[in-house]
Amino acid sequence: MQTNSPTSQAARRSPAALLRLVSPIILGILIFAQPVHAQTTWVTQTSGTTNSLRGVHFPVVANTGYAVGDVATLLKTADGGANWIAQTPGTAAPLRSVHFPVDANTGYAVGDVATLLKTADGGANWIAQTPGTAAPLRSVYFPVDANTGYAVGGLSLIHI
Repeated sequence: MQTNSPTSQAARRSPAALLRLVSPIILGILIFAQPVHAQTTWVTQTSGTTNSLRGVHFPVVANTGYAVGDVATLLKTADGGANWIAQTPGTAAPLRSVHFPVDANTGYAVGDVATLLKTADGGANWIAQTPGTAAPLRSVYFPVDANTGYAVGGLSLIHI
């Protein structure tokens, strides 16, 4: 006597078919079983500006960070965000993203009106760069080292 129970159907499946069936389940368990090392509570900090902030980056040194935003806002903290000091970016364009690739000295900020700024002295001076596009830039990132960076915005992707 032959049955069509789910158990007998599973027994007739090939090992590859069974693997395709259970792989998403196993993957989900592995992803959600990983420990999360995020902040358990978030603390509101004041930045000292009323302008909207659009991007933040804390390079290698955990207490040193930068934030950028509307009306050419560029802020720096050296104490983990307890106090923020306004920097002079040398532009009036809103800034959208900031990134320091390998240390707290060399960094880039991007923003509207094809704004691309670079500092080599920890934000004391920001020098305008030529991005090669007229598009507003929304994000900047250096995935490997200080020599290979990318900025995106509008319909443009540029290599820095």
